[in-house]
Amino acid sequence: MSDELRKQSLPLLRQELTLAESPTATDGSPAWTLYDPAVHRFYQLSWPAFEILSRWSLGTAEAIVAAVRRDTTLNIDVEDVQASMQFLIAHQLVYGSDSATTQRLLGAQQRTRVSTAMWLLQHYLFIRIPLFRPMPLLRRLLPYTQWIYRTSFWKITIVAAITGLYLASRHWEEFVHTFRDYAGWQGLLGIAVALSFAKVLHEFGHALTAYRYGCQVPTMGVALLVMWPVLYTDTNEA
Repeated sequence: MSDELRKQSLPLLRQELTLAESPTATDGSPAWTLYDPAVHRFYQLSWPAFEILSRWSLGTAEAIVAAVRRDTTLNIDVEDVQASMQFLIAHQLVYGSDSATTQRLLGAQQRTRVSTAMWLLQHYLFIRIPLFRPMPLLRRLLPYTQWIYRTSFWKITIVAAITGLYLASRHWEEFVHTFRDYAGWQGLLGIAVALSFAKVLHEFGHALTAYRYGCQVPTMGVALLVMWPVLYTDTNEA
């Protein structure tokens, strides 16, 4: 099998895949992340896997092994390339141009398909309903929100918070009595509106910060936590 694979043409990697450096592994070795934008999924790669994939365009396992041994201190073999190829095929990260690949993909889809009842059982604790793709808005907003990330803004915010607490403590009884105004339905409605607005700002804070540091934010929407609706922002790329 190794002799056949050594000169066999390797399947082509999908062009939209991207590689990015990750924090080092627990043993101190370098690590990388492979990103599949089609399903918004990330795969962490070891150093040997990264060196193999970065030379995948050489076309054969023999050429990849020779290049990695020449350019690095790694001593990989054809079996390492084969393991990488099996990983790529299993996760649909390569192009498929023959009937065998098509059948393999259909088989993988059938194995992952579950009944409606099982899907509800698995997802009732957390269901995401995407409502909005925020990237165009984030691009427009970012230049106008840079002041939020300055040290001076946070210093002013801390001073304002301490001042507010101090002033409230000096008129504590009067402050506590204002809560009676929220006992009726109008007060409760006002609280609900205020909290909803604050939650929207909170989620945009996540989105703007993630985008500012180079991450994509594909969706924002509503998540159902045991059927209780809450807003969410997809910052998985962080």
